[in-house]
Amino acid sequence: MRPQCFSRRERLVEKRDFEAAFSKGRKKRANPLLHACLLKKPGKTARLGLVVSRKVGNAVIRNRVKRRLREIFRKNKEKILSGTDVVLIAKPGIHNCAFGELEKIFLFEILKDHV
Repeated sequence: MRPQCFSRRERLVEKRDFEAAFSKGRKKRANPLLHACLLKKPGKTARLGLVVSRKVGNAVIRNRVKRRLREIFRKNKEKILSGTDVVLIAKPGIHNCAFGELEKIFLFEILKDHV
């Protein structure tokens, strides 16, 4: 497997994984635009789950936000502790943020204690 890809093993896809992150994970409000739940599971790879509601915008905007957040995770996954499940919750207005600003929020506000 290529180290720079975003494989299926690195995605949160099942409802029970999201529920576990929401109920047992550490919640962080990094910004009015982006919130996160972090749950540590030893021995596994870091995984990402995204929640982008219709309040964020139409399908084009929601998909763009998801692509940006996935790319930020993919570029910085070696900085995240292995076994961490990260659920990012996008809030309305996030589509106005530049890519660099989102990356800064992700690295310095959400992951500052978890890298």
